[in-house]
Amino acid sequence: MPEMQRCRSAAERALDSPSWPFEVAEPQARHTAPSRRPKAWPGNHCTTAASSSSETSVLHAASTQSSTDTGNARVGGTPTVCKSRTLAVEPDQAGVAQDASRPVEEDSSQPPEHKATLELRQQQERREREFYKASFGEPCGPENRLLVADELGRGAFSTVFRCQDIKRGKEYAVKFIRANPVLRKATEMEVKLMRRLRVQASEKDPAGAHCLLNLAGPEAFEHEGHLALVFQLQRCSVHYWLQTCTRGHGLSLSTVRAYGRDLLLALRALRRVGVVHNDVKPDNLLMSLDKSAVKLCDFGCAFDASEQKRAMYVRPAYCSPYRAPEAILGQGSGPAVDVWGAGVTLFELATSRRLFPEKTNNGMLHAMLRVCGAFPRRLATVGKAAPKHFTKCGDFKLHTEEQVASERTMPMARFAERSLPLPPHLCADDNTGNATSAHVGRELLECLILGCLTPDPSRRLTPDRALGHSFFHSRVQDCDSIAKRREIGTQPKHEPAVAS
Repeated sequence: MPEMQRCRSAAERALDSPSWPFEVAEPQARHTAPSRRPKAWPGNHCTTAASSSSETSVLHAASTQSSTDTGNARVGGTPTVCKSRTLAVEPDQAGVAQDASRPVEEDSSQPPEHKATLELRQQQERREREFYKASFGEPCGPENRLLVADELGRGAFSTVFRCQDIKRGKEYAVKFIRANPVLRKATEMEVKLMRRLRVQASEKDPAGAHCLLNLAGPEAFEHEGHLALVFQLQRCSVHYWLQTCTRGHGLSLSTVRAYGRDLLLALRALRRVGVVHNDVKPDNLLMSLDKSAVKLCDFGCAFDASEQKRAMYVRPAYCSPYRAPEAILGQGSGPAVDVWGAGVTLFELATSRRLFPEKTNNGMLHAMLRVCGAFPRRLATVGKAAPKHFTKCGDFKLHTEEQVASERTMPMARFAERSLPLPPHLCADDNTGNATSAHVGRELLECLILGCLTPDPSRRLTPDRALGHSFFHSRVQDCDSIAKRREIGTQPKHEPAVAS
């Protein structure tokens, strides 16, 4: 119990800070081989986590799948001592690491600026030592069946390596969590949630479950003090692909349609099992090796939809271009926040630009008002952070400077119209040169995005309604008839109305 209290207080202290990372802890010293750093892979699969109170139950399922006799494996004909195991560390080991983290000793002779710089450098050094470092060909996993091939990517909380399974002849992406007790507990909870999704989502929505990235192979094991998770090998994140391979033009409409459908199918599966992902963005969409599909990953911020109280402190307040307005205002999060993130993601897929690039929550809300239209009064005036951004009458407080005290009030009536800044010409489908189909496809995409970005979460599209939108069902041969109906002011019968 004292250890649990110690970890929980560390998480609570992290909530008081507006940014990551968690408080770090000094890991136990260990001997490692020199790190061989090949060219980094573009995306770290899963880099965020939530909190958990269990340590030993996460690896139980993995241990039952693999042989209980971990023994010694042979690599290149030479016996190799197995350094991995499928059991959690002893309870007191995390406590030792936690006690090793201590503040910098005060020295009155040093100026405050020097103390702050020294403390920051020491914190960065401790954080760097928590990352797992491997050498090419290093064995890991149950029975040393996994051999490290190269480093795929590194995030804030983990490092991902491509590993070869010498027993089954497959390749996996293995994520090694930093040697930090808080992150370990958070990852253990994430693993439990992924195993729950694999069972329940497959029963209630098989098509949607296929669009969720889940554990594979040995699933989870411990290696040299690091908790490691095993996933199917993917190409890269959609965010990386947009930044490096599209040259700022976005994806074609056919690709946006395919990726958008996969994303909404994944959200439909989560909704049916009562789980909120809470961090939908292009970084958490992984492309398949053939680039034909995407899977939603990273359930570190996810929570059960019935636990509304826990939704308030899943992650500290931070400024993200994918957060829904109700989350920014402190009203809690529900399934509708995932649809909002999907709408912002669809815009980025089509344009390779962020819809809300502002750096402050106030600037983000101002951009939302310009794009999505006026907020209902019940949305603008409710929430812990609402008084910072709105008056009691529902008018917007625009912070003209970084100081909240410097502001000017903007009447809500000023944001009566919606305006999505989609470029006039998006990337047309590769298999058609039909200008009419590209124009109509753009209009349908704009209608779908605005439906996902309805400010009132109760009137926002659900994943089911979004999947029924004409953008996913229109054919090239139907585009001319759709355009003609719009010219005379009528709507196609199969296109659902979008709440404004």
